[in-house]
Order: sequence, then structure tokens, then C-alpha cells
Amino acid sequence: MMRTIVGVGSDFHGGSRFGLMNPNVVLYSEDKDGNLTPWRPAMTATQAHLWKLYLSGLELMGGLAGNDRTVWIHNGDECHGNKHPQSLVSTRMADQILIADANFRPALALPNLALARLVAGTGAHNFAEGSSTMLVTKILQGAYPGLDIQTVYHGLMDIDGFTIDYSHHGPHPGSREWLRGNVARFYLRDMMMAALMAGEKPPSLVLRGHFHSKVVETLTMGGFTSTLVIIPAMCVLDDYARQATRSVSTITNGLFAFEVDGTRLVEIHEFTDTLDIRTKERL
Repeated sequence: MMRTIVGVGSDFHGGSRFGLMNPNVVLYSEDKDGNLTPWRPAMTATQAHLWKLYLSGLELMGGLAGNDRTVWIHNGDECHGNKHPQSLVSTRMADQILIADANFRPALALPNLALARLVAGTGAHNFAEGSSTMLVTKILQGAYPGLDIQTVYHGLMDIDGFTIDYSHHGPHPGSREWLRGNVARFYLRDMMMAALMAGEKPPSLVLRGHFHSKVVETLTMGGFTSTLVIIPAMCVLDDYARQATRSVSTITNGLFAFEVDGTRLVEIHEFTDTLDIRTKERL
């Protein structure tokens, strides 16, 4: 058994002006003579903030790992898709794939990386049936032939007896602040009960995304302890998200790292930042 750092991000929404974008990404457009020429889209102020937060989290994650093994999981929606095109960097599908690919390169530079898993998330954001996730995975496999990189819909990872159940869709974070985490606890309790009734060990860690919100809940049942984490997004709100969230005033972005030693979850490391997205003014 050895110490392992499991790095997790979710909902990058590459291709959206409100999502994560590597400033070094190279896209292509036609010049006046019909030739494809490279260009780099200008980052918005929000994208610059997200990129700085992303690199800072990965740097801290690498320092935490030291000489020990690391694992990278992106928990779905690496691209923004074309269902809500108003916020796109460009309308070309290929550009979203290239942006998503470039976004993952720093994460795949984590020290002693054993494997990387890209979760196929919401069809509206991956061009249906996990299409963009599979394409980005294929590009990364070609770029890193010695690294185990796969697309997963719903994974169960066993790290020396420490099990991680991970998928994109899961419980709602809660409709009110005083209800926050309730649905997640019920969801986790049901998972644990189902496993115990089947004579199985409940997963040690459950990872979900999708709701662009952060929730951490831990339960103990039948002598086993499980933790569920809804991973926050690496994007902010476009018009649709403002409507869907009923105009939330803050949004938390960032990464998580889970320090695993043998079958124990030693510590949860959170590399996040919360923004108040209201326009402030004083008379």
C-alpha cells in the first residue's frame, strides 16, 4: 500500500466564455486566401481568474503529493456543448475540443500520475452520448501514450482497498441554505444501505458534479464510513445558469484533492474560491 493523492475537478465547460480556458490554446480560422491560420482567443477577466485558480490548485496538489502517486479525475462536462450557444468562444465544435484538450494538459503534468479518468457528463454539454469526452480522451491518449487515460460514465475505483464511486450526476445540493446537504446525506445513506443489504462494502468516497456547487457530507453506518462530495465547477454563470439557479449571489469554483493512505481518507484538501457576483454600488 502507498499514499495516493486523488485530484478532482468538474464542469470546466471549455468553449464557453464563462468557462475554463487555457490562454495558450491555439484555434484556427480562415484567412482572406482560404488558408487555416492559428489564432488565440482573448481571455475574459473571469477566465483569467479561473485559470489562475486552476494552476494554483494543481501546484498545491503537486506539492501535497511529493514523491507519492497521484490520480486525476475530471467529473464531467469538459466542454460547454451547443445547446446554449450564446456564450460560446466560437461556434465551431472543433474549438471546444481543442480548448478542453488544452485545459487538461496542466493536470496531466501532476507528479507520478498513475491514471486519468474523464467522466462523460451531460449530453447537452458533450454533444450527446459522451462525444466530446471520447474525442478529448482520444487526443490525450495520443499525446500521452504511456499514461492510462480513459472515458468513464460511472466508475468504481479501488485504490488499495479504498473505493471511489464517481459519476457526473447526483444529488441536488439543497434548495435552501438551511437544507443544504440534506439531499446529499439521503443519497449517501441510501447508497450505503443498498451496499450493506447486498453484503458489500459501501464506497469510501462518492464524487458527483453537475450542480456547480460544493457539498461535503460524511456518514457512518454498519462500521463503515463514507464521504460524498459534490465538486464545484470551474466556470461561472451565463444567462441560462442565472435562470436555473434563481439568481444565486455567490459561486464557488476550484479543485479538490483527497489524501488516501491505505484504506483511510487521511484528509480532504480544498482549493476553492468563492465569488460574490452581484454588482455592488453605494449611493
